[in-house]
Amino acid sequence: MFQMPMCVEETLNSLIFKFIWGPNASRPIRWVKWGNLIKPKEAGGLGLVDLRVKNRALLNKWLWRFSTDKECLWRKVIVAKYKLEDHCLIPNRLPEKAGSWVWKNITTPLQSSNDRFTSNLRWALGDGSSIRFWIDYWTEVSSLKVAFPMIFKLALKSSGVVCEFVVKTNNSWTWNIELRRDLFEWEKAVWEDFLRILNRADTRTLDTDKLRWCGSPCGIYKTKDYCSLASFEDVHVDKFWNLIWVNLAPPKVEMFIWRAVLNRIPT
Repeated sequence: MFQMPMCVEETLNSLIFKFIWGPNASRPIRWVKWGNLIKPKEAGGLGLVDLRVKNRALLNKWLWRFSTDKECLWRKVIVAKYKLEDHCLIPNRLPEKAGSWVWKNITTPLQSSNDRFTSNLRWALGDGSSIRFWIDYWTEVSSLKVAFPMIFKLALKSSGVVCEFVVKTNNSWTWNIELRRDLFEWEKAVWEDFLRILNRADTRTLDTDKLRWCGSPCGIYKTKDYCSLASFEDVHVDKFWNLIWVNLAPPKVEMFIWRAVLNRIPT
């Protein structure tokens, strides 16, 4: 629940270094830099867990639980304290300056659409009562507001959930987006693309809206998948490294070969 202090991270990393490079030496030589140690073994690293990433992965679980634990007391307290919309799957309002620093740290990923947690969130359309029509990522485009800014500016209703923009008849959906004025000829092509995107959305289910995390094969957020996703960012995977870690030799021998390939053996 708490963000790990920098001093705690440094202490734990120091213990890891001593374990790898020698516990007896007062100042062991660090033959391989930390950035390479936390790389996956398939990319030439040791596959160690970045403690900062692990901490962030655990904090993200509270954001995920916000969408699944709708009847839990802690969620009701958060909704009441920060005046959130109870039907939203993800907090729709960030805490102000007077908010709890714990909740501020938890909601940090929501401040950026490029964060590896938020960028992998997808809303699976159900009854449309919990998905924000213009903001949330529920169609094949990232956000209707971003993908179709012209249509968003012309729309009479610039906020609301998906079910407020449809007319339901016999389990079928008809989109009802009212505009401020008639479209010019050159705007009609954009409008047709907009409707095409909406019509591709799956509206056949009558279940409630769900939240999916695309960083996990099953669509459910897991800290292990988040850490794996982070470790493989900006690294080059080479099958050659798999030849070292095949458990055909003792770990010390494999470690020696790994260091030899990296040219990190004292001569």
